Amino acid sequence: MLTSLNAGYNHLSGALPDEIFNMTLLKHLSFSKNQLEGSLGDISKHRNLAILDLGGNVIRGSIPDSIGELKGLQELQLGHNNVSGELPSTLGNCTDLRSINLGCNNFSGELTGFNFSTLTNLKSLDLMRNNFNGTFPESIYSCSNLTALRLSNNRFQGQLSERISNLKHLSFLSLVNSSLRNITSALQILRNCRNLNTLLIGKNFMHEAMPEDNRIDGF
Repeated sequence: MLTSLNAGYNHLSGALPDEIFNMTLLKHLSFSKNQLEGSLGDISKHRNLAILDLGGNVIRGSIPDSIGELKGLQELQLGHNNVSGELPSTLGNCTDLRSINLGCNNFSGELTGFNFSTLTNLKSLDLMRNNFNGTFPESIYSCSNLTALRLSNNRFQGQLSERISNLKHLSFLSLVNSSLRNITSALQILRNCRNLNTLLIGKNFMHEAMPEDNRIDGF
């Protein structure tokens, strides 16, 4: 029986056929970089799925609550689509997730309502270029294995939390255009992220003054 299906980069159009959602033994399903339309449909039958990659299509609608039934899911790649709505709380049931890419979509709502603390295996989280608002979710700092975090170009506001230093393995952080305030505090906090080697914080801290050198020593 088929366990892996990769049909990426084929310029396929139309909707995903319903029959695909009946292939219950699939562990790897990829239709990335096509022109597929429609919604995710009922994906609860794919309980063996470890990798779901539909990035770079024209998928619409929201992520169904049934995503939480994919207990073995390790990678969720839906970047560069037209997916909307809020993150379903049931996504937190997918505790094996290593990588989530939902960048460049139309997601909205406050992330403070989503509990990231169950996703302790998560290494890469990309939520850039959406319409999330409010403050940065504190629960994200419980994802202690994160190495890459991309939250740029949303509608966040406020200041960085000292808890970001809990992300001991963080090496890439992108917070461009996030209406951040207090650059002195932000730099003092971020110098505690000892493995950080790429920091993108442009289009923030508008009209603030740069701190004195001794205030940011340690980078």
